[in-house]
Amino acid sequence: LNQTGVVPSIKRIWTPSWAIFSTGWCCLILGCLYLLVDILRLRWLAFPLVVVGMNSILIYCMSMTLKPGTARQLQKHFGDDLFTLYGSLSEAWSPTVEATLVGLVFWLICFYCYRRRIFIAI
Repeated sequence: LNQTGVVPSIKRIWTPSWAIFSTGWCCLILGCLYLLVDILRLRWLAFPLVVVGMNSILIYCMSMTLKPGTARQLQKHFGDDLFTLYGSLSEAWSPTVEATLVGLVFWLICFYCYRRRIFIAI
């Protein structure tokens, strides 16, 4: 893979071994989703992905423009310690909690649009 130039675009982890490792995980996840959604017909598991997929341009634009403001508004309305966990790992997990909550807000906006049949398209 190194000779062909096929490596991830993330500069910090730009190694062929990481490309093979991440490809394996992607194939495993794809196989599990295929099994659950297509073969076992558990389509309700894919509903959160359908909501985002129907308004993918909207969620992309929100993530590029509204992410910092949304995090500030969440912190303003729910308190300064919203993104901190209690315990020794609070500093390490704070960005993950913030990204999860902002993603949840964006998903809820997409869900509102999905229910009202509002879809942004080019």
